[in-house]
Amino acid sequence: MWKDAYLNICLDLESFNGKANWIIPVPSTFMIEETGEIRFRYVSPNFMSRLEPYDVLSALRNL
Repeated sequence: MWKDAYLNICLDLESFNGKANWIIPVPSTFMIEETGEIRFRYVSPNFMSRLEPYDVLSALRNL
């Protein structure tokens, strides 16, 4: 269903990605301690949503 929606707006992910799949990346940012503990995470199912650089720097300052 969503594949047809993308094709209707002339967005062919297969051609764009150069692969025979229709996978959209999930934006994510992680800050991981040397011990392996995840101290900060940002994951969005909206591929157009990105974490602002200010928010990354703020999270680093709060570690």
